[in-house]
Amino acid sequence: MRLALLSVIAFLISLVIGETVLRVWLPQNLSGTWREADLHGLFVNKANWETEHQNGKRLIRYRFNSEHLRGKALEPGSYKVLFLGDSFTFGWLLEEQDTLTEQIQRDINQCLFQHDIQVLNGGAGGWGLASAVAFYELYDSTIEPEAVVFLINFDDLSRSLNSRVYVLGDVGVLKLSPNPNKFSIKKIINSIPGYQFLLRNAHILQLVRQSYIRFRYRKKFAELKGPKAAEDRSDDINGINGKKIKFGLALIQRAIDLSKERGQKIVFATTGFHALLKNENLEKKFLVVVGKLLKLKGVPWYDLTQTFGQDLKKDYASYTIVGDGHPNENGVAKMVRQLKLAGLYRAILPEGLLKTCPAIDQVSRGDPFG
Repeated sequence: MRLALLSVIAFLISLVIGETVLRVWLPQNLSGTWREADLHGLFVNKANWETEHQNGKRLIRYRFNSEHLRGKALEPGSYKVLFLGDSFTFGWLLEEQDTLTEQIQRDINQCLFQHDIQVLNGGAGGWGLASAVAFYELYDSTIEPEAVVFLINFDDLSRSLNSRVYVLGDVGVLKLSPNPNKFSIKKIINSIPGYQFLLRNAHILQLVRQSYIRFRYRKKFAELKGPKAAEDRSDDINGINGKKIKFGLALIQRAIDLSKERGQKIVFATTGFHALLKNENLEKKFLVVVGKLLKLKGVPWYDLTQTFGQDLKKDYASYTIVGDGHPNENGVAKMVRQLKLAGLYRAILPEGLLKTCPAIDQVSRGDPFG
């Protein structure tokens, strides 16, 4: 008994010493968590939640409403525009006022303030196109937007395949998977009482957590370098890559079909970051096919690869967060500007409304199928 007590005391002293050493010589980023697996296995932002996200000197506070969206509560009776995408849409390491949706909201409010228009942030870190479409399918009935915008990023296709949110049947029909993340380790750990408090205060816990995350991603990267990766580089449309593209197109079609059923406007756009990929990259080839499909369907498509993407290639550091790679405040502002010039506002706002706002109407005249 005495030996066990001494062991516990020695362990606690070791923890205190370790914590002190880390705080002084190797301080960790003290960030909470804000994602959880829902009943369908889809990782969503926690509802009615607030937390902090730290990266060096950047300390950002996130808040989420009852519909798992970042920002304030829904405004009853408003004309809602829902943006869906990954961490770029979410505003990773950005204050709420600097996110893409908030910048668009302020832009619209400049001369349409008398109209009740709400731009909603449905982005979530780690999502691919499949997760965004699944969220639209599962949560639209409680949000009820008049328009929805899918913002495609440079690894959406790969993430969609890895997420297992949807499966593609033999006849090309998508089906929601039966809760692929039911027994998630993340879900179990997040439910431990006091875990969030320790994350925001204990450097030693953050060190262990980040070490595990790095190990997990190294393992995934190693798997991608195996025989399957070599097989994936094939350009055979009937091979692995052909199946991946067909899966991505099925997701696009699923979103279009849902919008028609619900009588909602639907728009697709890109972040522009595909410009950093090589031309033979599958994600970049996917954009070409998506553009052709959307033009055929008459769905607005705004690809920033040749606009913001080219500026990004010339001056990457000016538009991204140092040491992180996500768009900074300038990068998001540039994306918003290019989307406006391309004609996004004409596609998402009520017809004829922009005529009352010349400041926006005169510059928002791009070709949605160009």
